[in-house]
Amino acid sequence: MAAPTDNLGPIRTIHVHRKRPNGDVYVYEQDIRYDPDRHFNRTIQSRLLGKIPAGSDEMVPTRTRNRAGKTVDLLAALETAAGELGLSWNDLRHLSDQKAREVAALFLARI
Repeated sequence: MAAPTDNLGPIRTIHVHRKRPNGDVYVYEQDIRYDPDRHFNRTIQSRLLGKIPAGSDEMVPTRTRNRAGKTVDLLAALETAAGELGLSWNDLRHLSDQKAREVAALFLARI
């Protein structure tokens, strides 16, 4: 293994398009730095920006994911969603299918 050097190049940001077998193209933003010892760029950080569905030219965002260190209080989100519909905890057990879908949609929007 080559000894690390302190004369690494500056950090640059590039956009990378990766095509999937189904035709979708995922777009990533990468922070890279040139490593002169190995004569290639090293990826420092990569972020998914979105995807371009097959047959389309516009990028659409992908769903967000929880980052490390960020916690979601599921009970609080469910309680808030039920409260917006005027439901109590007892009411949650006896919901119609339509109301259950409304609560689930509000609940998932908070996560």
